Amino acid sequence: MRNLMSAALKDDRHLDKGIMTGILRISKDSMLSGLNNLKVYTILDKKYSEYFEFTDDELDMLFKQGLERDEPDVKRWYDGYNFAGSHIYNPWSILYCLSENGALGPYWVNTGSTSMIEKMLDNFQEVVAPKVTELMENREIIEAFDKHVAFDLMLNKESSLWGLLLFSGYLTATVINKDENGFYNCSLRIPNKELSTIFNRHYSNWFKENTHTLKRF
Repeated sequence: MRNLMSAALKDDRHLDKGIMTGILRISKDSMLSGLNNLKVYTILDKKYSEYFEFTDDELDMLFKQGLERDEPDVKRWYDGYNFAGSHIYNPWSILYCLSENGALGPYWVNTGSTSMIEKMLDNFQEVVAPKVTELMENREIIEAFDKHVAFDLMLNKESSLWGLLLFSGYLTATVINKDENGFYNCSLRIPNKELSTIFNRHYSNWFKENTHTLKRF
C-alpha cells in the first residue's frame, strides 16, 4: 500500500492534486511514509467544513422539491452536527429518508462495523462508562484529545475513544477550544434523535453485558 500511495499521489507527474478521505489518519511511518506535503483537514477545521455533509440551505432546497414530511421532524432526527461552526446534517440518513418518502428511522447504524468502538469501550470501561451514561442522559461531557491521533495508536489511551466517537459521527462538539499544545478541549454530546436511538438500543445492551460499572447508575 505504501508503494501504491507513493506512486499514485507523489510520483505521478500527471497529477496536480490528490484527495484522500476517511475518519482517522493512518500512521505516518507506515503507509504514508512515501508521501510528503500532506495537508490534513478534519471536522474541527473551518476550511471545507461545509462540504462534508448537508447544510441548512441544502436541506431547505430538498424540501422545496416536495418531500412529504415535516422539515422540523427530519432536522430533529438527523441534525446537530457542528463542524467548526458549520451546522451540518447526516447525508446518508437524509438521502435514505428521501428514498423512503420521508420515513424516519436510524438508518446510519447499519452502514459500518462498531467493533473498534466496542473494543475501546471494553479497554477503558471503568473510566468511560459513567461518561457514556451522562451522554445517554442528554448531558454534555468535556474531553481533551489530539485530532491527529493515528489509527494504529487508538487502543493506547482513553482520549482516542472520544476522538473516534467524534470523528465517526457518534458525537458532536458544541464548544471547541484549542490549547497551546495543539490539543482540543471539546464539549461533547449526542447530536440528534437518530444517534440517541442508536446509543439506547445498541450500547445500553452492550454495557449491560460487559460493564459492571454501570450497575450503580
